[in-house]
Amino acid sequence: MSIESPLLSMKEAAEYLGVSLRIIRNLIDQNAFKVIPLAGLIKIRRATLDAWLEQSEVYRDNEEAFSGSKRFARTAGNAEGTEQARPMRKGGGCPHLS
Repeated sequence: MSIESPLLSMKEAAEYLGVSLRIIRNLIDQNAFKVIPLAGLIKIRRATLDAWLEQSEVYRDNEEAFSGSKRFARTAGNAEGTEQARPMRKGGGCPHLS
């Protein structure tokens, strides 16, 4: 019988969100969500990540949310602000979060 833990390691949190471990560390450093120090390890509740995702969700036309994003930036050649196709980076990752 397998028991799915409600607590994730930083690596598991990165896999859960589909981002790199470095991004998880940066988010923790920015106090993006609460963590649990447990026996010298950092644990993150799966529910905390789900809540953080819910509050981070925005509509595409929210200019303020995308103001720092090069991927979704509106330019003279891209008046609609549509996403430009880019090749996937080596190792995957989430380019708009890095």
